Amino acid sequence: MAYIQVIFQGAVKEEIPINKSVITIGRSSDNDICIENQGVSGHHARIVQEGNGQFLIEDRQSTNGTYVNGDQITQQMLQHNDVIAIFKHTLKFINMGINKIEEAPLTSKEANGVIDDPDATVMVDTSQIEGLLHKHQVDAAIKQGKGNAKLVVMDSNGQRTLTLEGVKYTIGKQKGSHILAKGWFAPATSAVIHHTQNGYTLTPHKRGKVKINGKNIGEPVRLEDGDQIIVRNISMQFYIALN
Repeated sequence: MAYIQVIFQGAVKEEIPINKSVITIGRSSDNDICIENQGVSGHHARIVQEGNGQFLIEDRQSTNGTYVNGDQITQQMLQHNDVIAIFKHTLKFINMGINKIEEAPLTSKEANGVIDDPDATVMVDTSQIEGLLHKHQVDAAIKQGKGNAKLVVMDSNGQRTLTLEGVKYTIGKQKGSHILAKGWFAPATSAVIHHTQNGYTLTPHKRGKVKINGKNIGEPVRLEDGDQIIVRNISMQFYIALN
């Protein structure tokens, strides 16, 4: 089953199943996914379900463009966990992509993972394998210095993408910060992203108002591919682009 997660301020607000051949996205009320924002075109983009089980996203000549994983596109095949940016709004494409087979009800032993036949083949959820494989590839890329970490930043100025090539990135209102987080009571530094050989870590500072995937954090957290970050009034998406 494929569906779209509508994400606002780092939290999933709605899940919309892709249960027909075309899903439309835009500001007009006749869209399947309606985003009421003047920066979103009336009919901004659409997702088309191909006959081979693949999904294609198309920009419909929108004013502010459609972005997938930080890159502006006209059309692109979607992959599981792709992040779609429509102006300041974030959508996430989820595709479980499993062909279900009708099976007899499980016995109590089978339900608890006990298999009497040692030669029996165990059915495994392929989406879990794909997720673990992707995580392994990302971790390996970071350690080998092959992956490009990117941060999609969405604030009052619009959207931009930063490639995290250095070892330290500051978020705050002080001059020289890589990402400005303003406000009357905002600290000079709200948070810092550190890059080491083991990956990327987000460290919140006092009064930084930092959230990852909708949860407040008060101590350093290792960033994972796809993490949604909010620092005061700024929304960000962290991901690793594999070379």
